[in-house]
Amino acid sequence: MRLFFIVVLMPLMASCSIVPSGNRYEDLHGVVDVNATVEYVGPNNVLLDSKKYPEDAVLLFPSVPGGIFGKPNSSILFAEEIDSSMKFTLDLLEKREEMENSIRPLDSLWKGLGMEINPADTLIGRVGTFPYSKVTGEPLGGGGFIDPEERNSLILIYVNKACKINGDIKLNDKIYSHDLQFSGPGFYWVELEESERKRYSIKRYKEGGEVFSIHVRDLMLL
Repeated sequence: MRLFFIVVLMPLMASCSIVPSGNRYEDLHGVVDVNATVEYVGPNNVLLDSKKYPEDAVLLFPSVPGGIFGKPNSSILFAEEIDSSMKFTLDLLEKREEMENSIRPLDSLWKGLGMEINPADTLIGRVGTFPYSKVTGEPLGGGGFIDPEERNSLILIYVNKACKINGDIKLNDKIYSHDLQFSGPGFYWVELEESERKRYSIKRYKEGGEVFSIHVRDLMLL
């Protein structure tokens, strides 16, 4: 993942796009922008005092084609340098065409594990989330979006048409149950909620105010 950092560091995105206001969700087929606060968290996404940790993070958002989980490709959608405000904005409409070009049919790995998408020719991908140190270029640890109230993990995905995603898959001794429906092409939030020990439901999430969490338990800087 350090290659991603090197590729986009020079030049790093220096300006923010103007984000449309209002009509953020269903009437535009999903999410059109992300306005997030960066937090440092411990186990179970518990908020920690961010003043004790680096403010010079760079957040990279590559595309991850072919599923809700998976590995990123070389397409960096956004690179955001975080300052003392600990906030950033992503204009998703600006990157919609680029995301369209990177998404793929559901990967055979996920199909084999029990995940289904209908129509079968739907193209899908997610927005990856990777925090780096601006000073060293090294990964800061695990990173991702979370819900500010329940502290559940959130994933930002993209589909190219109205579709349904269902099925259970098992990863690392955990079961993920999908029950998703999307109204048309666009970016959508999905939420991972632990319904019982080691079992998670993956469902739609429509609220705003998302948080980008950097997991302190993964940091080598402490």
